[in-house]
Amino acid sequence: MRNLVNIIIPCYNQAQYLPDALQSIYLQSHKNWECLIINDGSTDLTEQVAIEWQRKDSRFRTINKRNGGLSSARNAGLAEAKGDYIQFLDADDVIHPDKFKLQLASINPEVNYAISYCNYFSSKEKNLLEPFPYHISPEFKTKNYLIELINRWEKSLSIPCHCFLISNKILKENKITFDETLKNHEDWDFWMNIFRTNPAVFYLPEQLATYRIHSSSMSRNYKQMKRGFMTAIKKQLNYSKPFSSENIFLIIKYLRVKFRITRQNRFVKIAFRILNPINVNKK
Repeated sequence: MRNLVNIIIPCYNQAQYLPDALQSIYLQSHKNWECLIINDGSTDLTEQVAIEWQRKDSRFRTINKRNGGLSSARNAGLAEAKGDYIQFLDADDVIHPDKFKLQLASINPEVNYAISYCNYFSSKEKNLLEPFPYHISPEFKTKNYLIELINRWEKSLSIPCHCFLISNKILKENKITFDETLKNHEDWDFWMNIFRTNPAVFYLPEQLATYRIHSSSMSRNYKQMKRGFMTAIKKQLNYSKPFSSENIFLIIKYLRVKFRITRQNRFVKIAFRILNPINVNKK
């Protein structure tokens, strides 16, 4: 049977939310899937919840490991995934019952390196049906995906991980995993590495993923997030050709993050006028 989807759900002490995530997988209209529940050293009832669902449906599989963090848990799932496509899903989020069906239908089957991504719904922590007044568009404006990931990330572009359905061939053949040394922004680094392979990209405007916003999510340690983003940008600079558009935008992004430079800065305005994604796309 074609189009096996591997769902990777890392879970650390989120047993209270896990049933919602697993139920959204169980209800998928596309039936060819295997869900890997990565119990990342939880001390709550995560293992018991996972085992209950495993007994309910053999397509759920539990992997217990020592606590190593989000990237470590996702990598453990990737190491076990043998499917055609990868679906990441955090334990506190859910997806639409037709997500796999619609996204698989959107992908050209003749394309080896393919990604489908969708719109998402932001919900409040206690009620998945109640909208949270926070939403950054996940839609790319051009086909210069890599440049837009650099330029727009977290300002006017945000794509939660469960919006994506990714060809496993991209990850296996290019040995792409999450960088476990990064304290944060490991997802941005991961997307950068994927989009550098120049995959075919398919977008669905339907809200097929629900992103649960926790009250604590809005009060992150800014200094810690800033340092993490700068580390990830410096890493990506090593992959870019000197004086290329990607290289210049990464340098600009690094300076903007480090010194909190806005687009109103004269240097940044000139650089964006010369090298904005639309102009780059025309070359």
